[in-house]
Amino acid sequence: ENPEPVRLGAIAKVLAERYAAEAADRGIALRAEIPEDIEYVVAGDSGALEHALRNLLENAVKYTEAGGAVSVRFYADKSESFATVEVGDTGTGISEDDRERIFTPFFRVATSSKIAGTGLGLPIVAKVIENHHGRIEVESKLGEGSRFSVVLPIDAVERFSSAPGRTRVVIV
Repeated sequence: ENPEPVRLGAIAKVLAERYAAEAADRGIALRAEIPEDIEYVVAGDSGALEHALRNLLENAVKYTEAGGAVSVRFYADKSESFATVEVGDTGTGISEDDRERIFTPFFRVATSSKIAGTGLGLPIVAKVIENHHGRIEVESKLGEGSRFSVVLPIDAVERFSSAPGRTRVVIV
């Protein structure tokens, strides 16, 4: 399958806007830090990446109680070789033992027993990110919340401009 140029920040922004109303209805503050003036393109499958980020955002809203907060941040490192989308929450958090297993299919943390789910969301996210040559990082403290960071290489411009039989794609 041929990768396509994907505007990761634009996907993060659309998803943050989509979940803002649901979060507000549940008494959760949702804030997005997605700079308008920078856009980084990654190579991949936009549908799969959107699905992965949607899973993370749905989980953040689902596991955060009223009065809590969810955040979505998009940024690139100084060398601009990686773009990162962070989804954080002040929800139930994940124990250290469970963090090692959350990407295992059908595994669900003990604190999630009252919340509907199959235990497939995070394994799907991990597989999508792996397929895009990226990584997913998790920071979490039980009872205080979690932060999932999706880190993807910014290499699409070079790959698309030098690919045989393709024209350079510039997204404005």
